[in-house]
Amino acid sequence: FVDADAAQAACQAGGAFTGGDDWEKIQEKQDKRRQQMVFVKGALQEEFKETLQMGGRHLFVAMAVDRSKAQNINNQDKEKLDRRNLYLAKEGLILQDSPQAKDCPPNDLQKRLRDWQDKKEKLSNTNFSINRTRLSVRNVSKQMSEQDMKEIFTKAGKVKEEGDGEAKVLQARLVLDKEKIDPETGKGASKGYGFVEFAEHRHALAALRKLNNCAKTARMHNGNKRLMIDFALEDARKVRER
Repeated sequence: FVDADAAQAACQAGGAFTGGDDWEKIQEKQDKRRQQMVFVKGALQEEFKETLQMGGRHLFVAMAVDRSKAQNINNQDKEKLDRRNLYLAKEGLILQDSPQAKDCPPNDLQKRLRDWQDKKEKLSNTNFSINRTRLSVRNVSKQMSEQDMKEIFTKAGKVKEEGDGEAKVLQARLVLDKEKIDPETGKGASKGYGFVEFAEHRHALAALRKLNNCAKTARMHNGNKRLMIDFALEDARKVRER
């Protein structure tokens, strides 16, 4: 924005070479930046003086949260790092050494062990991930309908938080045997398992924890059979084909 001869002449004369309007604009921006840096530095220094000290060291204190909020924060951190949602793999898991296994029927424990081994094998393949809102529901009695299942899970998915609405179940579906037709409904007979999909993860998690291996639910709604529930797996290869 200035010629080289003028700049060299000014430097040889020992004067301050400022150039034209463009140069002045640059200087103004640099001055403003310096002022901002000085302000921020001063504010940080004042804040640092206000911190608690112990043994000559400054203590930085944050407000504590209750256990529930702390768990939510921990889960949020996991979600950011875990795109396959593997942290949910053991939700609903009950094995022989689990505290919940004390009143769990022996036959159910054997089924759960087989399911867990199958699940681990699938998750060793990176094409598989865990769906955060879709539940896999097994050990379902032949008498339970999809409408029954939807009502039970909608009620169980309610989260006791201020301002929280009803849990929303997007779909409750039983897997049917096309070769065995139920004479009463004209549809295939239930294979004893299905899927329930929620609109939100927290409702799915609440329903899983309330209904999995629940003796009361088994007695009242499922012919004394305890539901086996965990988060459903999803195969990326099949998703891409849809």
